[in-house]
Amino acid sequence: MFNINSEEIINYLKLINDQNPIHSHIVPGQMIVQMALQNQRLKWDSYSVKYIKTISIDELIQFKKVSENHVVILNQHDETLMKIIKG
Repeated sequence: MFNINSEEIINYLKLINDQNPIHSHIVPGQMIVQMALQNQRLKWDSYSVKYIKTISIDELIQFKKVSENHVVILNQHDETLMKIIKG
């Protein structure tokens, strides 16, 4: 299980020059995607993302590879928050 704290988000937002105020309480989706692909050691050139629920700062999440072309991000209650599909 992982959680992303506000300091990590601030550093990420500075790197990508994102000033969206919504990220003061939710984690940027692309940040989660990058973490998931790295965690699962995937080097996909293209993928689509389905955002199901927002991920709050300090929320516990996990990355699960469902198949060769499908990764899901789950919370601590095994609810699906995001889906990443290769292609």
